[in-house]
Amino acid sequence: LLLVNDTDGTLVSFSMLRSQQVIAPSEFITDGEFKAVGVDVDTIYVVVKRTINGSTKYFVEKFDSTLTLDCAVSGGAASSVTAANLAGKTVKVIADGVVLGDVTANSSGVITFPRASTTSYQVGINHDVEITTMPVEPRLQSGNLRGFKKRIIRVNAEFYQTQSASVNGQEVEFRQFDTAVLDSSVAQYTGIKKMGPFLGFDYEGSITITQPVPLKMTLLFLDYQVSVGQ
Repeated sequence: LLLVNDTDGTLVSFSMLRSQQVIAPSEFITDGEFKAVGVDVDTIYVVVKRTINGSTKYFVEKFDSTLTLDCAVSGGAASSVTAANLAGKTVKVIADGVVLGDVTANSSGVITFPRASTTSYQVGINHDVEITTMPVEPRLQSGNLRGFKKRIIRVNAEFYQTQSASVNGQEVEFRQFDTAVLDSSVAQYTGIKKMGPFLGFDYEGSITITQPVPLKMTLLFLDYQVSVGQ
């Protein structure tokens, strides 16, 4: 279920699985305002209001799971690209699967890459990804421990075709150093990564997943150890 919030231009997504009584809300924020949303079978389209070179512009944009940047353009071998929808914006450049850094497009939308791409490029606006679990509520024989301070000790996270992720501030290591890796893309990883130990007690005991760089990430599940202070 996709809803546009007229008060602040955000987009709210609810993933629902009625058979298991699951309702998972997410908030989408862009550089501008979402004005409308529509779905054609399995393709999501949005109307977005953006400020380009001091002028208000409206764009019809399509959600694309192959891209990891917002308001993005992509292509093959190139050393620059002209993107009118990014004119005057500070954007990130991903060339051949490697994040090159920030570049500012000129007033005509010309973006010059730090180095040329040989197979593929992607240019767009960076965005933050944050996933936070619900507070931990351990139930022991002595009763519910919701009101006690808790500490997440270790986390086992299962990823699918993932290149970048961070768990409670600890960056997950996906790059392997047993082969030549300089100036090459991070191989997509599928499997379980063990993270921890983590320090600090609080009353929530939540786990936060973020991304250091805009690459691919699919998180399937989290398994964790928790310590309860009484």
